[in-house]
Order: sequence, then structure tokens, then C-alpha cells
Amino acid sequence: SAASDVYKRQHIQVTILVPDKVALAHYYSEGSMTPKDSPAVSNYRTRVSQIYTKEAGKWKVRSSHWSAITGGSGTSQTAIVE
Repeated sequence: SAASDVYKRQHIQVTILVPDKVALAHYYSEGSMTPKDSPAVSNYRTRVSQIYTKEAGKWKVRSSHWSAITGGSGTSQTAIVE
């Protein structure tokens, strides 16, 4: 992420799938970003779903999905790179 990227997560909902092991988060992400080798996106608006697993006592994102909101620019990112 570039230093100029600004995101705001809103309306976060968490569903526990397996207590203290697996959870699902849904939220809206809004803001602005500058993807690598792409033009700046000033109206970044997406719905996000993420699966978290607890490993060695820490929560880690294991799966993510972004869907552009009508009127928003969305994202071209298809995966999280750790």
C-alpha cells in the first residue's frame, strides 16, 4: 500500500464459525488508493468478506473477497500478499 492510500472500514459484522478458531468478517471499505502501475482511485468503495483463522494465538486473514459497490471504483486486487 502506498503512503497516500486511505481506507475507512465501516459496518463491520463478525460471525464466529468455530469458537476461538475461525471467524468471518463482512464490512465496507471506502477511501482512496493508488494501485501499483495503475491510475489513482479517488472513489474506492467495496464490500469485503474475509475469513480469519487463529494460529499460534494470533488471528490471520486466510481468504478475502472484494466486490465493488455501485458508484464506486472498486479494486483490481484479487489476493492478499503476505
